[in-house]
Amino acid sequence: MQTFFEGLATRATAALRYGKSIVQTPEENVIDTIAQAPKRQKKASDKSTLKPQTPRARGESRLEDIQRIVLELVADRGIEGVTIDAIALAAQASKQTLYKRWATKSELIRDAIRMSFGGASPGDPGDLGSLRQEFLAILQSAAAMLQTNKRLIIALIDGAQRDSTIMAVMRQETRENYRESLQRPLKRAIARGEVSPEADLNLVAELALPALLHRAMLDEIIDERVLTSLVDDVLMKLVRRA
Repeated sequence: MQTFFEGLATRATAALRYGKSIVQTPEENVIDTIAQAPKRQKKASDKSTLKPQTPRARGESRLEDIQRIVLELVADRGIEGVTIDAIALAAQASKQTLYKRWATKSELIRDAIRMSFGGASPGDPGDLGSLRQEFLAILQSAAAMLQTNKRLIIALIDGAQRDSTIMAVMRQETRENYRESLQRPLKRAIARGEVSPEADLNLVAELALPALLHRAMLDEIIDERVLTSLVDDVLMKLVRRA
């Protein structure tokens, strides 16, 4: 059975190559901003207000900068269009520095995905009194994330078809995380007798995120009406019919 990543691969590839509506604006291009922005000169008076960073803190900050730049390159060029040379140039780092930490480009992109999406899943909204409200809260958060990171997600879905390392991390950081986010409220609803214990937790999760991904890739609006319809006409009917 195909994963939803594989099922969306063709549309993702087309969006990457031909989609005009998803072209990043100059304001969104962080790499250009980094390259063009003048470096701030520290004043003597800054020394009294700035808290000195430890070597570890500086290292972690630099690591996050590199990973952010990697994802900007991926969003702009696709995974296949990104090279270690391009990453080194954009990040103002040597190739030797990059290879000390990551043996391959795929490993670098994998860690960048984990940094960006590891804490991005909506998590548990808590007990809001009804499964419907909890589903809506989760999908609102998911829709906001998809709209913000649309070009990047399209590029990652496309590239994951040819890179098992990227496919594995995408499964974990998107599908599995969102599956858990949707299953926790459903388990609560089952416990309080709101829905049947026979409700298919996996099917609920498999329907929700792909539906939003599909609309995002087609550059269609994901508004409150769409989310409400997805919850009321699909998810809630599914769990109540079980």
